[in-house]
Amino acid sequence: MDNESFIQIYNELKVSVFTVSYRIVQSRELAEDITQDVFVKLFTLSPDSSVRNIRAWIFRIARNLCIDALRKKQSIDIDELQIADSQDIQDVASSLDLETAIGSLPVEEREILSLHLNCDLGFKEISDICNMPMTTVYRKYRKALNALKKLLCEMDGGSI
Repeated sequence: MDNESFIQIYNELKVSVFTVSYRIVQSRELAEDITQDVFVKLFTLSPDSSVRNIRAWIFRIARNLCIDALRKKQSIDIDELQIADSQDIQDVASSLDLETAIGSLPVEEREILSLHLNCDLGFKEISDICNMPMTTVYRKYRKALNALKKLLCEMDGGSI
């Protein structure tokens, strides 16, 4: 892979790879390390010509690194979110509630939710990345959305 192509892919996907990694491992530092490792692998191991979807290949690497990291680390410490000073306190509370709710989902559901919402991947691509049937991916996605809605409603006192 040439440097120009790498830089373009890096600039396009770095935030998405970090977001998915963070949602899975629930640690800012670990997600940063995983994001770096993903792009080091991309640069050093460029996918062969049989890889038809480079985005799916990159997210599969990220997923595998996250799973490896979770296996190594028994307990996951959730880092505090860095919040800009200019944000309204209500926005901060809502953001923390959402991150708390997402963090309470099972790892697979966090992963699927994040791949779909943050990375704009379709259920077929996610099914390829996660090695599970597309119907299972969709079912877990819907289950995660329902759980989030319920959790956020409980946090908000039932007004959602």
